[in-house]
Amino acid sequence: MLVIVRNTGEMPSPKLSLIERILLIKLWYRNEGSFKDVIEEFAVESPGSSAPNRTTIWRLVKRFEEFGTVADKPRSGRPKTSMTEENLQLVSQTFVENSNQSTKRFSLQLNIPRTSLRRMMKSLKKR
Repeated sequence: MLVIVRNTGEMPSPKLSLIERILLIKLWYRNEGSFKDVIEEFAVESPGSSAPNRTTIWRLVKRFEEFGTVADKPRSGRPKTSMTEENLQLVSQTFVENSNQSTKRFSLQLNIPRTSLRRMMKSLKKR
């Protein structure tokens, strides 16, 4: 089987943000389900974004009507346990108080794995 893929030079359209999805739902009900009007108004109200196609709008409306939300479903996988908001604040605060200490001592003092501590410090841009 031969599959031919044309490279049009265009990037695939990025995922719609939550704000854009909410806007689409508002436009859908404001325009009483007119795809054409929704797409036109979306282009006006969200000028930097590419307009979604009819299928995208329809799936979004179905999801909203079925579940009452347009937010993403929670993802599966192992939950993050160290990188919590509480731990980020604790690391930030501890770093300000003792900026000379090594990450090894920080991790022992805070009872957080060193690799997690390094990730937190990187996200906080501390070291």
